[in-house]
Amino acid sequence: MKPCIDKISEELSVISDFTPDDNNGFFVDCKIIEKNKTIFSIRVLAGSREQAKFVVDNWKKNAVKIYPKLLETMFTE
Repeated sequence: MKPCIDKISEELSVISDFTPDDNNGFFVDCKIIEKNKTIFSIRVLAGSREQAKFVVDNWKKNAVKIYPKLLETMFTE
């Protein structure tokens, strides 16, 4: 699985942004796009604008580390 993930990391776009929700929080959308297709997408709720910005920045810096860990966890019994 690791060689496949390394190959993906060389060809992907990491996208993240946040939008306000109705209860003073913020939805943070984090995505990985490969060849114009979304191959991974997750939405989390942050309690403040600062927390949302932190998640956005953290995803942009660490998506290549986070994504394989999530896949491993999701596909391991």
